[in-house]
Amino acid sequence: MLPYTAIIHEKLSIILTFAYSWTSLHDVLDKKFKGEWKYLRKTIDGITPERAVRAFVELASYLRLLDDKENLSESLASRPHSELGRVVKQDGSEEPLYLRDLTNKIIHAKEWKWDVSIPDKPKLVCVSNDPKRWVAAEIEIEAVAAFCGELMH
Repeated sequence: MLPYTAIIHEKLSIILTFAYSWTSLHDVLDKKFKGEWKYLRKTIDGITPERAVRAFVELASYLRLLDDKENLSESLASRPHSELGRVVKQDGSEEPLYLRDLTNKIIHAKEWKWDVSIPDKPKLVCVSNDPKRWVAAEIEIEAVAAFCGELMH
């Protein structure tokens, strides 16, 4: 059996490192590196966010496997503040995003975008592949970190 929680923590590490450092990296780039710096910008703006999205997709897969094995969704449902973000519907309404649905939204998204407009509240936005059902899912990185941080291995 794979060590699900150890892999989840490894993927979370990549996600947190990106989500909470990207703005700082840009500040350094803008202040210290004058001129084009094409490949350094490619590293920061292309490779790094893509690697973090890949880690999130992998994290979602392992969370799903762990949920299937341990039925985490059911035990979380009874806890207050177990939301991990929100789902935006076509009519503009919103609903809370819980663990099982979070894994679905990440895995079935047609596109992923990072929202670091508020540096200490980063989000991953999953864009729907079926906008009639849902338009986007906004995943709160802090909430995911808190949940994963409680998983023991």
